Amino acid sequence: MLAVTSGSEVLYVGDHIYGDILRSKKTLGWRTMLVLPELESELRILQNEGETLQELKTLRSQRALMEDQIERMEWQLQQGLADGRELASGSEWEAEFRRTIENLKEQRDRVHKLHSDGLRAHHERHHPIWGQVLKTSYQNSQFAQQVDNYACLYTSHVANLLMYSPEKRFRGKLDSMQHEEELTMYNLTASFEGFAYSPPDHFEIE
Repeated sequence: MLAVTSGSEVLYVGDHIYGDILRSKKTLGWRTMLVLPELESELRILQNEGETLQELKTLRSQRALMEDQIERMEWQLQQGLADGRELASGSEWEAEFRRTIENLKEQRDRVHKLHSDGLRAHHERHHPIWGQVLKTSYQNSQFAQQVDNYACLYTSHVANLLMYSPEKRFRGKLDSMQHEEELTMYNLTASFEGFAYSPPDHFEIE
């Protein structure tokens, strides 16, 4: 301890987000590690549920695409013009257009139910009432946000530090905004004009 010249050179390990982590970081300026025993079982379930999670992401994407198409077609219906053709009121073309919208809505509702049921079952596998500790639907839980804000590091057991050298330097992950994450989904050379990005806090919670 005599060689320590600043609080940032001290790593304080505790298991209470307020009593240990927040006070040590804000008051003393120490680096902090939160011990989170629930993390071990959560990671194990996530590893076993890889295929299920991918299916849920696919269903969510399908639903989003259907909703985009429905909204676009309903707007075209209001404008009375679709694919360069006039949607005259009472015409067969308008009736067919409306039937297509209704069919899409039925498909969307079926996909929504599959997704909601699957997501609920996934969370219940973590805990029948509380679900995942660190997630609420697709968003970080309030507790996860506290961990992210106040704990420099977190682990399921303090003994995990034995796997690292005492000289190990831990580095934080690169922060990214929503538009940067979208770049991993689309070709970097594509045009992004017209895309609207929502911060995570604005995402819909099922």
